[in-house]
Amino acid sequence: MDQEGLARQDTPSKLVDTDHKWLMFGTGKQACPGRSSAAASAKVIMSQMISKYDMRMVDKTAKRWWSLRSTIVLRENHMVAFTCRVKN
Repeated sequence: MDQEGLARQDTPSKLVDTDHKWLMFGTGKQACPGRSSAAASAKVIMSQMISKYDMRMVDKTAKRWWSLRSTIVLRENHMVAFTCRVKN
């Protein structure tokens, strides 16, 4: 376990893996057929957020997530402030 109490896996995984140890997109016959498209869309959105905005946590002491099995979810009352970067 790391310093935040989360277990770490032995080897890295891809976001779209469908292994029984990584159930983000299901496994076997129940695996999401659009998982690669969903992952690509999420990466584009995240890259735009990182490149165009400065982000900061409103309350740095608040608990940020809750977890259930292999899923870690941001708490709905956790606030992040976005400030648009102005290009010169």
